[in-house]
Amino acid sequence: MPCSSWVAETFAITVTSAADGGSYTCKAENEGGSVNASVVVYVTPYFTTEPGDIFTTNGSIEIATCRAEAFPPLDLRWVATNTTNFRSGSDGGSGDDGSGFESPGPLVYYDEYLTDNESLLFDPVLFGDERFLYWCIASNDYGEVYASMNIVVSPYGSVKVSPYNAVFNNGDSVNLTCLADGGPGNTYQWTFNGSLLENEQNNQLMLSFVNATEDGGYFTCIVFNQAGNGSDSTAVFVYPVITYHPSDILVTNVRTYTHLQCEATSFPNPEFQWFKGSGDIPYAYVYFYLNELHIDVYYYFHYYQVCVFGDQDYYYYHYYCDYYYIGYQPPYGDYYCSATSNNVTVVSQTATVYIIPFLVKVTVSPEKEVYEEGDVLYLNCTHGGGPDNEYQWLFNDQEVETEDGPYLTITLSNEDRGHYTCNVTNPAGNDSGSVVIDTKPVIEVSPKDTYSSVGGVVRFTCKAGGLPTPYYLWTKTDNNLPRNSYIVTNGDGSSTLTIFSVMLEDYGEYNCIAVSGDSVQVSALLIVTTAYIMLGVTEGVDTYPVSFNNDSLSGPINVTFPFGFHQENYTYVGGNGYFAFDYYAPQEPLIFDDATNLSLVAPFFTTANQGGQRQIDYEIHTTNTSSSIFSQINTLVNQYQHANFSGEWLIVASWEDYYYANFTNTFQGVLVTDFERSYAIYTYFCGDLGFSGNVTIGFATGDGMFANHESSLSGNAQSIACLNIP
Repeated sequence: MPCSSWVAETFAITVTSAADGGSYTCKAENEGGSVNASVVVYVTPYFTTEPGDIFTTNGSIEIATCRAEAFPPLDLRWVATNTTNFRSGSDGGSGDDGSGFESPGPLVYYDEYLTDNESLLFDPVLFGDERFLYWCIASNDYGEVYASMNIVVSPYGSVKVSPYNAVFNNGDSVNLTCLADGGPGNTYQWTFNGSLLENEQNNQLMLSFVNATEDGGYFTCIVFNQAGNGSDSTAVFVYPVITYHPSDILVTNVRTYTHLQCEATSFPNPEFQWFKGSGDIPYAYVYFYLNELHIDVYYYFHYYQVCVFGDQDYYYYHYYCDYYYIGYQPPYGDYYCSATSNNVTVVSQTATVYIIPFLVKVTVSPEKEVYEEGDVLYLNCTHGGGPDNEYQWLFNDQEVETEDGPYLTITLSNEDRGHYTCNVTNPAGNDSGSVVIDTKPVIEVSPKDTYSSVGGVVRFTCKAGGLPTPYYLWTKTDNNLPRNSYIVTNGDGSSTLTIFSVMLEDYGEYNCIAVSGDSVQVSALLIVTTAYIMLGVTEGVDTYPVSFNNDSLSGPINVTFPFGFHQENYTYVGGNGYFAFDYYAPQEPLIFDDATNLSLVAPFFTTANQGGQRQIDYEIHTTNTSSSIFSQINTLVNQYQHANFSGEWLIVASWEDYYYANFTNTFQGVLVTDFERSYAIYTYFCGDLGFSGNVTIGFATGDGMFANHESSLSGNAQSIACLNIP
């Protein structure tokens, strides 16, 4: 057949899906008949849905979906491999199948994961699933395709830090390890007490030298990946160690308080406790505050003064001393502290609190009015303060050899009559007390009452006779002799006390004691004159009247200031001639502060049952309104008290024209304070006090804390308290 008789037809197919695959037939026909020719189109596998990475948590149920098409129909299966490499050869890979692809390998199969369906079910997801790469493989005889997916499991619930809540010593090395499941791609971050440790991003944290202050606390390991995070914490506890030991303390002033301090470090913070080396802790004087032990030495001194030394003029002696008997336990001695944490207790070194000896008193037994030659006398030296006290006995200023410490025994002879002194010394200081053992001499010349102006010179002379020849002691009632005084023994056997540059506080009773086996005392009064200060009405300062009834009392005047042994919060002006610190102070106070124990430039006073009419008022001054008045008062206080004082608040009260027993009385009182020290001043005209009945010299607080040693003085009050004010 000639070539020109052939007819050609072309059928073009663009394969877009597996549906385009199959058998195609070309049929040619004419009048002579027909012929058929067929061809098969094969479509290699391809994915219509590829699996995506799964981000999940342990215990969850997850489904991975994979879909593919091909012609002829394909085989779809899932496999898991522990490598991401596609390799051929004998390591488990299927090798080249002729399609130009390599199968994944080596393959590790898990029945619960592998299906022949389009979906791979994780029921449930478990820690460890993340270690594999999951492959969806679609294949037929003409080709193969595969797609991979990761399952990323959150570390939540798997993080463990070790060691857990361990206790270490200061200086130990600590290695904290953080383990976690989940992943892949876990990263680590450590925190300490909630704060990020920026450079600690590994699963281990090394503490090379544990310090309780810096390293004691709570460490947290946080593990992150794309599926979430988890964390676990541990505590680094540190045993206590003493970092500061209490030190010995020398208390040289008994009118104060002191404290011991102990420091320790641990985690958690230690609990402190204090102990006394011997005996119970005297809680009457001691209290704790965290790591400090506070000791109220002044309270101990006050207790000893009242209850041991025997200052029984305080009206509440028996109640006070019986109720607070525990206070007799002295606060001096050895102390140490303990610090407890993590059920471990460490103890500090011992510190000793030394309190200077005070209120040294020499007692003699048996007690007799007159001792005779041959009497055996036992001297006992009692005192407060300690420990480690050493004793020295002096007889007429000459040391006495004895090994009995605070005790001295004497078999009395003429040579043994005299002045015995006990000196007590410990590391904090020393104090002394004395007693005179003698016979009673006869006074031949007595000292005379004397008036002197401030700055003058006063001489008191005393002479006594007796065998052996008397010697003389000069004292001042309720006080020490002035520093500006001098005593000489004259050629005729008399003694003269000279006071140079007389000051206002030198006022009082001076005693000449003549000693000759026994002693006799005669006294004379020194009355010191001064200038009268009348602080009248001040322009710009309000004056407040007070009722003139005997039992009247002003309203409370608010001011906080120290006075005597107390911190006062109010003062009141009394209609009957006194200041009070207590609203319930009576109009005729029975209890007064001893002026010698307080900061008085001159004494206050009150009368009993006074009648008549008078004017009472008071003013309150501050430095902002009354600088000139403060200048006067400061000058007076500093002149007579040597106080370097500058007042900031004062009250001046005036009681004018008191009429009683045919006399008109005018006087004035001042309280001034810088809120650390306070002073009282009292002034009046000498001729104005004409009380013929009982009066009391002193300062009436009304709180019953201090009794006046000279209460209910009768007769001529002028001779006792008058300052000879012009």
